[in-house]
Amino acid sequence: MYNYRTDMKGRTNMSNKLFTDTEQKLLSQNPYVKKVSKKGITYTEEFRQLFIVENNKGTLPREIFEACGFDIEILGMSRVRACGKRWRANYKCNGVDGLSDSRGLKSNRKNDSDLTLEEKYNRLLAQNALLAAENDLLKKMRQKKEENDIKLRDVNLKAYKFKNRKKGAKLIKMTLQDHFDTNFNLKRIRRIMKKFDIFCPVRKANPYRRMMKATQEHRVVSNKLKRKFRQNMPGKVLLTDITYLFYGKGKKAYLSTILDAATNETLAYNLSPNMKLDLAIDTIHKLKKNRKINLHKDVYIHSDQGVHYTSPQFQKILRKYEIGQSMSRRGNCWDNAPQESFFGHLKDEINIKQCNTFEELKQEIDDYILYYNNYRGQWNLKKMTPVKYRNHLLKVA
Repeated sequence: MYNYRTDMKGRTNMSNKLFTDTEQKLLSQNPYVKKVSKKGITYTEEFRQLFIVENNKGTLPREIFEACGFDIEILGMSRVRACGKRWRANYKCNGVDGLSDSRGLKSNRKNDSDLTLEEKYNRLLAQNALLAAENDLLKKMRQKKEENDIKLRDVNLKAYKFKNRKKGAKLIKMTLQDHFDTNFNLKRIRRIMKKFDIFCPVRKANPYRRMMKATQEHRVVSNKLKRKFRQNMPGKVLLTDITYLFYGKGKKAYLSTILDAATNETLAYNLSPNMKLDLAIDTIHKLKKNRKINLHKDVYIHSDQGVHYTSPQFQKILRKYEIGQSMSRRGNCWDNAPQESFFGHLKDEINIKQCNTFEELKQEIDDYILYYNNYRGQWNLKKMTPVKYRNHLLKVA
């Protein structure tokens, strides 16, 4: 009778073979067999030692078994290989002692059938006591973990509420490192945020994402930048754009900004209640009036093809200040990705709902730009703030 298993390659595995009565009788007549049953066979210690000696000489396991009178058709090669592998491993670890059969050694423990009713009852009581102790230990461990998580939550909330700006996991990690001298990994921070319902602001999907593969079209000004944002030269590549902000009861304002592509630093910005041409032009004037900003000799500004940036007045101002110009492809926001990303973070993190007047909104924007440039670390800037990263680039240049 056989109980075959077939592996993935279709080979028959005979390690689960069941011996018939006739096969058991034949095997028991071999002097190297100590005991044989329907499911298994026990070899003598002498045969195991003989196997190791011959195998070390280079004799194959099948040849050793056949030389000692075993019928491989009855045993099966899987059983032969398994025995050889097990004996070699035991001999390697424990020497000759590893070849001894320890199954015949009896322990002092009684079988369940030999126990009295009272002994069985006492054993069950001991098992119940052990389970109760394990449960108490698990409760204490869970309680201790809960206390530690509460402490971690309080630390994370300090970073989450730092400068009264909500943050995601990466920004919390950088804030803890820079301002609280604490280092947590992102996995732990995300686990604590999920457990205690600490939500980071999530921006809505950009509707222009599907336009990523926009085709080349006619442009008023050529795309000089070509998405080479990180040139490690502060003041050389500037990015500009305009966004809208809703505040109060249905009120609307417009924000124009100029970012340094190398550092993500906001160099100039202008907030206005309307979308007139002066919104973009005044932003350029503010850039040039700021004496703390050192522009590169080959500086140029990159924008989309909006009417503000294609207007003759705006381009005249750029020529006056000797600033070159570059434009994205039409309908392709990815050509000005860092500027779009900045607007997304700004709208997520500013407390615009609390602003009822234009003056309150302007104060909130002023506070946020100060925070963004000097306190808000960024993952892709080696975890530095824009100002720190700018100083770093100037130092290594």
